[in-house]
Amino acid sequence: MTTAQDILSICEFHRTAISRSSMSVPARWLDDEGLIVGDILDFGCGRGYDANELGAVGYDPNSDDHQETPNDKFDTVVCIYVLNVIPPDEQQGCLTAIQDYLKDDNSVAYIAVRRDLEKNVEGPPQWWVELPYDVVKETSTFCIYKMTKDSKGESVVTASNIAELCNNRDG
Repeated sequence: MTTAQDILSICEFHRTAISRSSMSVPARWLDDEGLIVGDILDFGCGRGYDANELGAVGYDPNSDDHQETPNDKFDTVVCIYVLNVIPPDEQQGCLTAIQDYLKDDNSVAYIAVRRDLEKNVEGPPQWWVELPYDVVKETSTFCIYKMTKDSKGESVVTASNIAELCNNRDG
């Protein structure tokens, strides 16, 4: 069985995680709205700035500081801009792992995906992601989905490589 660590470690997060001096916009919005409560996990935390600001456990096997796989369950799990860099055939495993970290039926995961992808960008490939969960916030730059322990459905693999998606739209 593929583990969360297996899924996250195949990605080149060291090339996508940026250094921050403030929280990511989706994390800041969730925090401002009072949606991040209780014991918190930042799944795929990159360099860990959001995790530190939120008082969350950070988990990312590609980070020097956040490699230890959590053994606990959490009231809130945030996953910010991770699915865009996970190949489509691995996304469902990631979603299952996130759901498995939820403590109980009152627990919630917020999964933010990028909406400002551009073609011909340098770095690892990124994919357009749509999920079958309720949308709590959508802008031109991001979309935040809400997943619960009983949420059903698989990622909608319109998650094409963004360069291919843009090329198909152009021609």
